Amino acid sequence: MSETLGTSIKTLLIETFEGPGQEGSYFTESKPNTGIFGTLDGLSSEDASHSKHGSTIAAHADHVRYYLWVIRKND
Repeated sequence: MSETLGTSIKTLLIETFEGPGQEGSYFTESKPNTGIFGTLDGLSSEDASHSKHGSTIAAHADHVRYYLWVIRKND
């Protein structure tokens, strides 16, 4: 993997989970507490468990957790 591609992927993952830095944003808002953790932190368990079109935010969050577990297990 090229250094540029690796740096870009790292930047996107940091923004995804921690929110964007001061330099701008690829795809999330440039506000504090953004990214997946900031979004989930603001939800109650009731809100996260509310079914919409057959799925829940909790189910999506668990899918992300499982995906990260699998890729870390295979390192």
